[in-house]
Amino acid sequence: MPASPIHIVLYLSNLLDSGSTYSTVSSAVYSIKWAHEMCGQIDPTNNSFVESLVESAKRTAKPVVNKKDPVTTDILIRLCSMFHFSTDLLVVRDLLMTLLGFSGFLRFNELSQLRCNDFFVKEEHLVIKIRRSKTDQYRSGDEILICKGHTLACPYAMFFRYVSLAELVLDSDMFLFRPLYR
Repeated sequence: MPASPIHIVLYLSNLLDSGSTYSTVSSAVYSIKWAHEMCGQIDPTNNSFVESLVESAKRTAKPVVNKKDPVTTDILIRLCSMFHFSTDLLVVRDLLMTLLGFSGFLRFNELSQLRCNDFFVKEEHLVIKIRRSKTDQYRSGDEILICKGHTLACPYAMFFRYVSLAELVLDSDMFLFRPLYR
């Protein structure tokens, strides 16, 4: 016995009321259509009420937005305290990338293109030369300052920790963050 269009409308409106997306509603309609075709029954989804409900789902059904919690300095301090005594170069490299990206508002592409000679060490801060950036329309480059901190999550201290572990020469033209393997 085929389903009644009223039952289909009630089912679809229940899906919409429970917060389902358009994709879920259209999948349900196509599933009902397929099941009725397989059984040789009349297709109840060709009803104008059902079609109107599917069209309204395009406008009203919005996907649930799951916003991520922002990264805070407390999270970074906890992360650095977990690996405070680590001499694993991979761990220290990843911590430095995280700290520099956070404190300098750098994108991954900017971080991955940094070279050893892009860093200028001052007594109270680091000067990082950014050769190219997504937001640099004229490709003239820019410099950012990373100040020395007083916590475990200090990017200045982590930079020197990484440089000494990796045995890098700051005057070289080598990439600062290179692939590492265990």
